[in-house]
Amino acid sequence: MAPTFSAVGRGHFRFQNIHAKDRGHLCPSIFTTPLAPANGKKTLHFCPGIFTLNLGEALRAARKLIGLTQDEVAGRAGVNRQIIIGLEAGRGSVQNFIRTADAVDLRIAGLPPARTIGARIKLTRTRRGWTQSTLAERAGLSIPSVRTVERDGGQLSSLQAIIAVIAPAVRTRKSEKANWTAGNRDQRFTPAWLLNEIVTVFGPINLDPCAGEGAAVVADRYITAEEDALVTKWSGELAFMNPPFSAASKFLERAYQAWAGGECGTIIALVPVRTNTTTFHTRCAGVADVILMRGRPAFINPAKAEDSGQVPFGLMLIIWGGCDGSARELSSRLGGRLMERDRMAA
Repeated sequence: MAPTFSAVGRGHFRFQNIHAKDRGHLCPSIFTTPLAPANGKKTLHFCPGIFTLNLGEALRAARKLIGLTQDEVAGRAGVNRQIIIGLEAGRGSVQNFIRTADAVDLRIAGLPPARTIGARIKLTRTRRGWTQSTLAERAGLSIPSVRTVERDGGQLSSLQAIIAVIAPAVRTRKSEKANWTAGNRDQRFTPAWLLNEIVTVFGPINLDPCAGEGAAVVADRYITAEEDALVTKWSGELAFMNPPFSAASKFLERAYQAWAGGECGTIIALVPVRTNTTTFHTRCAGVADVILMRGRPAFINPAKAEDSGQVPFGLMLIIWGGCDGSARELSSRLGGRLMERDRMAA
């Protein structure tokens, strides 16, 4: 008889008719005292987070962790709010679950790495030596349902049932967005390897206008937050700044003015990719060299090193001034994509 389950509380599931052979794949400690028989069937109770992950609850928790409403998530995922409500209740399609999980940066650990959740399920199944028929029987599904889930289709309830029998120890991995929002988001230090690449190409840094205690930037002069680089005069041949990202546009405007006014010969800014802003279009594009960085570098959180990690968005280097070919060389070393400035405008 096929196993069935139903939610009995936040993160809890009641499973019925568990296949005897499946017990060998489960940690003995997950079984608790059997509940009263339901409809004449023996029922086992599994602890939350130990037996299987409630995908709907995990989606809701990830959304709340990054402070988004259901409407906001719906906008990011390209669906309507009713779909988000259904998914958080465990209803809906796998495709919509994938879109929404990406929107809230929900990451599932405990499955082998692959490009998609369906591919990860398939890889787990084949590693166990199970056929789709075997998995279907143990999950209480049809073979076509298993096949569809492995192609990232079907219903969320089918994915939940499959995970329950094939990977009971799955869990959520802490969101990179959550890591980034922990503590002071505006105080994340540039990794030393990136600074080394900049110095190798452009030479020693003379000014850090956004200095922070403990940062890896080595410069002749530092401007701290107390001195306020937005109003303090800049100086030096080369300035590098990793400004507070919440005020990136203000600092980009100030950097442009410092370069155009001759306060610094070359200025390099490390900022999020926000090409939609007026500041980018008027002070960066065409005026400065722009390097779109590959990947998402790991920054250092000075307050909590264990929360350091990759930024949850793309980054770019804005370079005002500099010798011809320097930006191209740096872009090549970083494996980035260079948008060169208009030499006539510069």
